[in-house]
Amino acid sequence: MARFRFRLERIRKLRKREEDTVARELGELLGRRALILREIDDYQGRRRSLMTRRGDLQTGEVHVSAVSHNALQLEAVGRGEAHLRGKLTPLEKEISRKREALLERSRKRKALDKLRERQGNEHRVEEDRQELKEADDRLRKARGMGIA
Repeated sequence: MARFRFRLERIRKLRKREEDTVARELGELLGRRALILREIDDYQGRRRSLMTRRGDLQTGEVHVSAVSHNALQLEAVGRGEAHLRGKLTPLEKEISRKREALLERSRKRKALDKLRERQGNEHRVEEDRQELKEADDRLRKARGMGIA
């Protein structure tokens, strides 16, 4: 009997490639998000440091220029963090869309994988049935000739 050949193999491979592409794109987006989150953490650390420094500046002798400089730095840190958070929101939406796309492509590929497996199993069962039939025919033939 002929070797099993899945007729939709090209489509399955194409679906797999599409799934891999979306997975890679999702990975890149997740990497960008991780960088932004790390930068936000850095800004928050700077803010804590500046807030501590502001408290130190307000005790004892007050230097207006140092307090003013500290306030400007706090404002800059706040703007930087807000800017990053603004970039994060659309990125989160894009990540969500890519996750959905990845799930959809994965479902399509898995459906073809299951079909291929089922057809392969059916082919093997048919091969076994055919081999058994041929063995039975040979046995009948041998009996008919008086060999067995």
